Amino acid sequence: MEWGLEEQNKCYRFLKPGMKLSLSSVDNQQIKGIAATLIGFKPSAFLIVDVSQVGSEALGELTDGDLVIRGLSDSSFGHVIAFRSRFISRADEPCQHLFLAAPCDFVSKPSGSTLATSCPCHVISLLGSLL
Repeated sequence: MEWGLEEQNKCYRFLKPGMKLSLSSVDNQQIKGIAATLIGFKPSAFLIVDVSQVGSEALGELTDGDLVIRGLSDSSFGHVIAFRSRFISRADEPCQHLFLAAPCDFVSKPSGSTLATSCPCHVISLLGSLL
C-alpha cells in the first residue's frame, strides 16, 4: 500500500545523518537489534546505513527480506521512531554499508526523557569556591 507524499516527508524530519539505528529482520526473529548508523538518505529513494561492526553472517540474513528499523531521533523532537524498509544493495568501500529502500509504515512517539524544564533556584556552596 502506497502512502502519501506528506507522510513520507514527515518521516524525514526525524532522520539525521549520524543517528544510531537498530536493524531487525522481519522474516528471521533471531536477527534483531543489529547496530547501525545512518550515513544519509535521498528522500523517497533510499537510505544509506553504516554496518561496519556487523559480521558477514548477520549481514547475509539482513539482505534476505524486509527490515524493521528503530532509532532515537537526534533532533530537538526527541522521538523514538520505527519504520519498515527492504534491502536494495550492499557496498564495502569506503566502509561496509547498506542501501535500503525509502521508509514505509513510519511510526514515531515522543520520548519522555527529552522534556526540557526550567525551574529557578538559588545555590549556596558550603565548601567555598572550587577552582
